[in-house]
Amino acid sequence: CRYRWCMEGCSVIAFSKMQSLAGAIGMMVLFSLFVQTTEGSTYSIIPYVCPSATGSVAGIVGAGGNVGGVIFLLLIQRYSYEKGFVIMGFAVICSTALSFFMVFDGHAGLLCGSDANEVMAIRIQKNNVDGSEAAQAVETNITQKDDTNQTLALRSAVSNE
Repeated sequence: CRYRWCMEGCSVIAFSKMQSLAGAIGMMVLFSLFVQTTEGSTYSIIPYVCPSATGSVAGIVGAGGNVGGVIFLLLIQRYSYEKGFVIMGFAVICSTALSFFMVFDGHAGLLCGSDANEVMAIRIQKNNVDGSEAAQAVETNITQKDDTNQTLALRSAVSNE
């Protein structure tokens, strides 16, 4: 789900407004589903951040989660539970909206950039695109990037299909 980050924040805000136990439990289950998928996607991009230090990056990401938990506890100590959950929900929405601006080497971001030729070749092979679509994808990417070694590798990958 492309909008799970927004749904996660909205569901915790809705949880803070629940008046019945059944509604609160249902909303917490929904919130938990979005949290688990977001955590999975967060940990799945760790190898792209720094491939040589994957363990260190995973440790930093895990520590960041613990810091978030401590900050949330301080919020509900200072404010009411409802206001603490609302602040947490808006913090989730605002902080994860930054993912639109993430870009990794060789990969296009959500809003900008283009994939490297090697990435395009792998996608073409995985998707078993027929020859004409593959050739069109290669030519489009070649016109965007003029790197002879990558271009030759991409053309040979397409011609091997």
